[in-house]
Amino acid sequence: MNEEALMRRLMKTFLGELEGHVESLERDLLAFERDSGQGGGAAAENLFRTAHSMKGAARAVNVEVIEKAAHRMESVFAAARDDPAALDEAQFQSLFAAVDALSQALSLLRAGRTLEGSVLETLLRAPGLVAPERKTSPQAATEEAPARWAPAGREEGHVRMPAERLDRMIALGGELLVARRRIDARIDDIEALQNAGRRRPTARSAGADDDFWLSRQFDKFRGQLNADRLAIDQVAESLESEVMSARMLPFGEVCQGFDRMVRDLAREVNVQVELQVQGRELQMDRSVAEAIKDPLHHLLRNAVGHAIEVPEERKAAGKPERGRLVLSAALVNGMIEIALSDDGRGFDLPAIREQAAKRGMQAPDDDGKLLTLAFQSGFSTSSSITAISGRGVGLDVVKATVERSRGAVRLDSEARKGSRITIRMPVSLTRLTALLIRLGGQVYVIDSTAVRALMRVAPEEFADVGGRQVKKLEASPAPVFSLAEVLGISGYDRPAGKVPLVLLGSDTAQTAFAVDELLSVQEVVIKDLGSRLRYVRHISGSAVLAGGEIALILNPAELMQTALARGSSAGRGGQQPGRAAKRRKRLLVVEDTATTRILITTILESSGFDIIAAVDGQDAWGILKDSKFDLVVSDIEMPRMDGFQLLEAIRGSKAHRELPVILVTALESEEDRMRGLSAGADAYLQKSTFDQSELIEAIGQIL
Repeated sequence: MNEEALMRRLMKTFLGELEGHVESLERDLLAFERDSGQGGGAAAENLFRTAHSMKGAARAVNVEVIEKAAHRMESVFAAARDDPAALDEAQFQSLFAAVDALSQALSLLRAGRTLEGSVLETLLRAPGLVAPERKTSPQAATEEAPARWAPAGREEGHVRMPAERLDRMIALGGELLVARRRIDARIDDIEALQNAGRRRPTARSAGADDDFWLSRQFDKFRGQLNADRLAIDQVAESLESEVMSARMLPFGEVCQGFDRMVRDLAREVNVQVELQVQGRELQMDRSVAEAIKDPLHHLLRNAVGHAIEVPEERKAAGKPERGRLVLSAALVNGMIEIALSDDGRGFDLPAIREQAAKRGMQAPDDDGKLLTLAFQSGFSTSSSITAISGRGVGLDVVKATVERSRGAVRLDSEARKGSRITIRMPVSLTRLTALLIRLGGQVYVIDSTAVRALMRVAPEEFADVGGRQVKKLEASPAPVFSLAEVLGISGYDRPAGKVPLVLLGSDTAQTAFAVDELLSVQEVVIKDLGSRLRYVRHISGSAVLAGGEIALILNPAELMQTALARGSSAGRGGQQPGRAAKRRKRLLVVEDTATTRILITTILESSGFDIIAAVDGQDAWGILKDSKFDLVVSDIEMPRMDGFQLLEAIRGSKAHRELPVILVTALESEEDRMRGLSAGADAYLQKSTFDQSELIEAIGQIL
């Protein structure tokens, strides 16, 4: 290995170590400050050893700025080790600033940049990061502990790997399970054929011996397939178990940095607060951890800014001057339940009612339902705007983010005693136990945890309450809606007879949706729609079904929200059976990305169009030569023939020059848009702001 390659390897190792050192410094510094010097000698010793190890590692890769900073911190911690009460407030602030500067330096080095002009370099030029006066012998400052080194890419038995690699492994494991299910289906087919053969007449005939011989072959073939299935099953389950274990991380890792954030925010608003984290060892899927971190960040900021009183107010209320936040995680009924509780002032219900009146909203009499208004966008009862509160941003973001990840949020509060916000999340965002339904000829997926009941109801069993159709249930009546109308699906006839209903529910509401058919419940593999199509309304992802087909996953929370904002029409109006069917328009969808192609195709088929799909412009041009279409929906960036070239070919053809073309693309510059429109595109839609209703509306206007 040459010197340059060796240095690259050493730097990679150093950056991994530096990340751990920064985390350790912040954690132990918070603990040392919290103890106020009482029994802080052990924390100071840990801080000293971390700084010393960081200094040696920085010297090995010749990062002089970090080496100098570590040396100064080492001196400070050496003094504090001998006298835990030696550090004052200004020195703690200086040390925390140094930790922040080290974190920024880590980011710069990972980006391949130098530390010249960095915050850390500036900090080293200023006074402040110096050791307090020592009360013990000066020899102690020169005592050094052995440096702790770890093998490259491996620390304490843990292997670091990119999240993308884990995602690929999970996808492979899911596809392996799908392959095993296909074998199950083939075995069922063979058994059906064999049973059919056994039911044939047993009288002796010219073909009787042949039939017997064929039956034996079927037995042999079935045995082989069973053996293959068992082998695949074992491999798939082992792979899935290993991959899922590798993907899990403790809740405590999700909470890294929260202690420091709470400390800094509390000082900013002049309150005293302690954060306790319970359930640190609870293992959760990385996808859930990533989805929940930002909501928890919002909740903690809101708790410090709104909930915890200043020390004088708490003392007058008979409370300890220091407030308490408890962040906990537990596994409850197959769901991850994360709760943040505080012992603060609680939500101001009269203020919520007043704010609702100002916004022209009807405030519920029930306190529990009234609290749900706090999740409205822009809703705030804070009388002043600060850096962390009063802008109406926080709880609405939490609710939207959690529900987008198939979770739910609940708020409980008691005046002058505190509040509790509970988030329930699925164990994994890569697997889903789902209800499969059929609607308009397409299969859709609904998270089974949101399903309260399934039923089949005759049209005469619906009741009309205030102009809205409802289905009477044991607990309370549920409003009934046509799922097709909520999704904007039209152009097909609903089957006659009893109406299949899916009852969806949350902690505060329940809503029934009429569908065409209830299919089954099965575990499915979830596929992300990608960043450009992540926020398609009513859709939270796509799923790989047991047969290998792709189906869209419906978002229960958004479905209920949309339905309750409109009138009920499950058993009347445009969805009534027997309506005359209109001629279905024929569309050509051209898209090289499989997930996007399936998504657009499914949306359009659900809206009553006949769809043919092409994988690129050249494939589409070949299809156009042999078939007639009413409209083309095409991507631009594709191999062989891109969307611009396809559009030019269409406009230059006598047979297709009048064929409408809509471009749906990631190219967002004004130059690209003008090029598309100048070349003859009838509409130009951007994927970053993709909205299925916008696409349907554009098609409707053009046709």
